[in-house]
Amino acid sequence: MGTRDDRKIAWHIHRNRQMDGIHELDDNGILDGFYEWLEEAGVIKMLKEISPCGVQRMMIPFFQYVVVYFLKVLYGIESMCSLPRLLFSNQGAMKIAGFNAHQIENGICHRGQSKAGKHKSKTGPICDDTLARNMVKVPVKVIETFFNRTVGLLTREGFFGKRISVIMDPTDIRTTDKWDGCGRVTRKKRVQEKGASGKRLR
Repeated sequence: MGTRDDRKIAWHIHRNRQMDGIHELDDNGILDGFYEWLEEAGVIKMLKEISPCGVQRMMIPFFQYVVVYFLKVLYGIESMCSLPRLLFSNQGAMKIAGFNAHQIENGICHRGQSKAGKHKSKTGPICDDTLARNMVKVPVKVIETFFNRTVGLLTREGFFGKRISVIMDPTDIRTTDKWDGCGRVTRKKRVQEKGASGKRLR
């Protein structure tokens, strides 16, 4: 059973003792309730329908990758490299994603363990690179469909009023000419260069 001891925490921080992580006692409880609501609302069903393009073999159901990435966004974790420390080590979150205790402790396979070395521990059931390589294979149209269906679902649930104001992000996405549906656009950009003396040249 978890207890709170602020004085002991302060003592450890004062002694500069390294901590493996900081976890709030009620984190997993809130996450469980939110996941149950997503199931009742039908969002989980839609997440299960998301599939990658061009993948012939997977070691785990793709839905588990989707849920892990969903949790990454939910927790506000920006960097993929931070996932082993901030998310993959969270047993409650990983169990929600469908991983069992053995997978969380040892990983879903032994691939890469020899390269990691005997003294380097593996954090979580998968690695951040595996998650990234799988999620980028989801077609943009699939993501667009999921987004629109989720907005429609929330509308039916009464989350929005009769009139709402929204902003669509017009950020350009840079791609190669091999990307399906890509286009070409010209932008004027003013550049200020510095000479050898450090003065700006116009």
